[in-house]
Amino acid sequence: MEITDLFSGGFLNAVDAKGRVSLPSQFRSRIAARAKKAALAGNEIENPKLLRVAKHERYTALEAYDDTYMVQRLKEIDARVAAMPDDVDKYEMLEDLRFDALGATSEVTYDDAGRMVLSAGLRQSAQITDLAFFMGGGLSIQIWDPRRLMEERANSPRVIAALQSALTEKGITL
Repeated sequence: MEITDLFSGGFLNAVDAKGRVSLPSQFRSRIAARAKKAALAGNEIENPKLLRVAKHERYTALEAYDDTYMVQRLKEIDARVAAMPDDVDKYEMLEDLRFDALGATSEVTYDDAGRMVLSAGLRQSAQITDLAFFMGGGLSIQIWDPRRLMEERANSPRVIAALQSALTEKGITL
């Protein structure tokens, strides 16, 4: 199933001391639409209000995605391993790639209002404190501490402009 409901935009939300934060409604709508299309295609999503969240591979941020995308990622891993030369231990490679994709994630659920809890470990890995900037990247979502985003993505003027707009909208100066 090709995913056509893509995450886009940037949204700023407060994070409390226990790590509670609200997943933006625009992203919840996309996740619900993806789950509905998956079900219609015969791929029922067990918990459509579950995100898989992990430390981003390159940035001091988190990456989050739903199980619709996880299924697609696993199929891509299978295809990549199948295309490898015969002298590669494909079983071992497949196992390693699947554990990288699944084992390094935390399962985070959200309620009907979008409230979810980012564990202390997740927040620490992304240096998220009191604010979280959710940024849509098509198939997945990045979750940033705004200060880290300004430092690490300083050469991305459109990303910085989106963050500045969200900060201004909320009346926040960093």
